[in-house]
Amino acid sequence: MKMHKNLQLGGGSKRGKESKRNERVHSKTESPTSSGPKKVMQAVVVRGEGGGPETLQVQTVPRPIPKQDEVLVKVDYAGVNRPDIHQREDMLPPDDRRSHYLGLECSGSITEFGVGMSNEDKKAWKLGDKVCAITNGGSYAEYVAVPVGHLLPIPSSTNLQDAATFPQAACTVSSELFMKERLSLRMVSEEPGSRLSSGENQTLLIHGGSSGIGTFAIQMAKHQGVTVYVTAGSDEKLKVCEKLGADFCINYHKEEFEKEVLKKTAGKGVNVILDCLGDKYFLRNISCLSSGGWLVTIGPTCNTSVQDSYTFPSERHQVEACSLRNRTSEDKAEIVEEVKKHVWPAIEAGKVKAYENNIKPYPFKHAADAHKRMENGNFIGKILLSP
Repeated sequence: MKMHKNLQLGGGSKRGKESKRNERVHSKTESPTSSGPKKVMQAVVVRGEGGGPETLQVQTVPRPIPKQDEVLVKVDYAGVNRPDIHQREDMLPPDDRRSHYLGLECSGSITEFGVGMSNEDKKAWKLGDKVCAITNGGSYAEYVAVPVGHLLPIPSSTNLQDAATFPQAACTVSSELFMKERLSLRMVSEEPGSRLSSGENQTLLIHGGSSGIGTFAIQMAKHQGVTVYVTAGSDEKLKVCEKLGADFCINYHKEEFEKEVLKKTAGKGVNVILDCLGDKYFLRNISCLSSGGWLVTIGPTCNTSVQDSYTFPSERHQVEACSLRNRTSEDKAEIVEEVKKHVWPAIEAGKVKAYENNIKPYPFKHAADAHKRMENGNFIGKILLSP
């Protein structure tokens, strides 16, 4: 079995990088010195070139101009995700496909169409429509330009605040666990309909069950009839996982999860593992994966600017590392369409809900505190920012 390589970009001299970053930002937005009224906004920016949460500050910056296939969304809430921290630290530097501001998801309302937008798109979306979306960065701002194909309607069963917790989790979990076509491999699953097919004989282990991804994955898997195992670092977090539907809860500070999984599955192991720790858990994960099972590793340990995924076939297992952040805009649009068809009905029906974590959204000026909270792990569900 081949081991994967975690590529880390960046490095080199940092002298002059900040000015280059600012040049790139201004090249993708309207210049504040252009003729006519200034179009500016408040956004959370990284002061300097990478560092701790204290480098985040609110500044007045040019407002983005939506392209032909984009709309401008006025942000009400923005989700905080682990890749945001790594981008802040300059471990995941943005490229020309993305905004140089942080933020991968949001909820809000459409305020402007890109010049030359098709009539078809204008019929599908109206000015003033309430939406949530995955973004190519930039949601830590009052406005963000979003490709039309990355927009999702606000479910009738929820509100703008709760809807902001769904896009990244729904698209990540759906694309890696349930979509028939594995976009990261460009292969069609042998299982008709999905990779993790529904039914009581299907088993899933979720590491970090109390995270934003975890709380969503538990509910979606149970909606599909899958038996769910979760790990978390405290009994309080495990109680939440159990309440959301997890069948077996393991405190990794007190128990060796691989032994518990093998015990509870009579030595068979689980069909699929959703992991966010990469190499740290690799061998332990493999030891409790069933024959022919899938290990899917997501998150910053896999986020590189070079390649979206790495696949490691063996006679017994398939191991895949993937990143929604690094997918092409076309792949993201395809995932969003699948989410509309197969996930949104579950949310509309109340089968999948935003976890009420009692964490009030942090205002932009306190983005540093939001990042500190994510880094120390003292939270359950999703952390949000709001202008």
